[in-house]
Amino acid sequence: MRAFGLLLVVVLAVFLVVRFYPASSDSAQDQAHAAVGEVFEPGGTAAAQPRFLSRPEPDPQEESPLEQVAPRDPDPSLGAEDSAAAGRGPVQSPGTEAGSARPSWLDDVRPATAVPRSLDEIQVAAEVLHGSPESVARRLAGVEASFSEDRGRLIVAFCHAVAGGTPRALEIAREIRDEAALDPIERQLFQAAVGGAAVVAQPAAMASVGPVALAFRLALLAREAELYLAQKRYPTAAVAYSELILGELDAPWDPGREALWGWAEQLNKAQENHRWDPHGDWPHRQISVEPGDSLSLIRQRYLRDHPGAWISAGLIQKANRIRGYIQPGDKLRIPTDEVSVLVDLEGRLLVFLFDGEAACAWKVGVGRPGEETLEGDFTVGVKLEDPMWTRVGQAPVPASDPKNPLGTRWITWMRDGRKTSYGFHGNNDPASIGQADSEGCIRMHNPEVEVLFEILPVGAPIHVRE
Repeated sequence: MRAFGLLLVVVLAVFLVVRFYPASSDSAQDQAHAAVGEVFEPGGTAAAQPRFLSRPEPDPQEESPLEQVAPRDPDPSLGAEDSAAAGRGPVQSPGTEAGSARPSWLDDVRPATAVPRSLDEIQVAAEVLHGSPESVARRLAGVEASFSEDRGRLIVAFCHAVAGGTPRALEIAREIRDEAALDPIERQLFQAAVGGAAVVAQPAAMASVGPVALAFRLALLAREAELYLAQKRYPTAAVAYSELILGELDAPWDPGREALWGWAEQLNKAQENHRWDPHGDWPHRQISVEPGDSLSLIRQRYLRDHPGAWISAGLIQKANRIRGYIQPGDKLRIPTDEVSVLVDLEGRLLVFLFDGEAACAWKVGVGRPGEETLEGDFTVGVKLEDPMWTRVGQAPVPASDPKNPLGTRWITWMRDGRKTSYGFHGNNDPASIGQADSEGCIRMHNPEVEVLFEILPVGAPIHVRE
């Protein structure tokens, strides 16, 4: 009887195992999804995430050479409700799901030990930033000996992701087989592209990366800057466009002029609501207007208290958006950041800087072949309204004469305390702006040189480079 009871227990146990065990197991397909994770594409079903994007939890003691945009103070251009809605975290990119998680392996990458800067690398990098996924693929096909197949796939996938084609980017990335062939920084920036994360670089880290990784970073920055401007997050957009323009000018490839000129226009829009907003968050000292004051007297008083500062009445006027008369008791803000001008001859761009941040940028004309613009360091000298044009052996040409090529303003360049024959000026031929068609000076559109004339103080540094 006891043996019969034991047999009954064994039979019952076998029945329970057979009956219920399959329900708790995963199918082969479920196990595959669990192994690679899932990426949910907008309007579609889950797509398998490329295997190389999954990583174990990082060591908290290690640091990443790239980091996400740090949360900023609330944007002064937004109200409390708008600021909360806009958020201070990473901007969501088109074609990605809100709240895309930052994968853990992003915090556990290291820059490549060697920084390749071959001509092939530089040409492909320039195409990444200024071309299309198709043109990048063609460029890679022409230099395939310099790139592994898997690295080439990652580059093309990145271009699709930045262009808004996340599903196609993931499809290409799933073909990658040799993870060791991938540059870790390029891999991280690709994840930012498909995940919608905003990535900025620590200066020391970006100085050590290769041209392709730099192009990845600038392409992401261009996307983010556009989104921030569309969201009216003007301070963030202004900083992003400033970094983008200066990064392009410092890149190892020839600058893309059309892109630069377009970014300059967007920078100027953003900065009108940041650096040129009297309520913006920028370094300043406040001065009260006294009876009998003018902007010139306020400038003089400020310079007595702060000798060596570069400030002009026009700079005070623009920074405070003064349209009419000032009144006693008005509070004016005096910018305290150092003012300078950068002229990039190859990019044909003039950048007005506040302590390294681009506050204005304009397309310019430069010297023609044989009369190239002089490179080097200068300071601002005499400034003239409606300048007369003079040439040796010829009668002076007044400002009102259509033959006068100087336009409405002239700003002298000084070198070693001596006046040079070079300067910034307007023009009588708008089509020449952006061309190498001057006699060596920097030509500008008249409305733009009139702005520069007002905001650029005498004595401020000018750096001109090829």
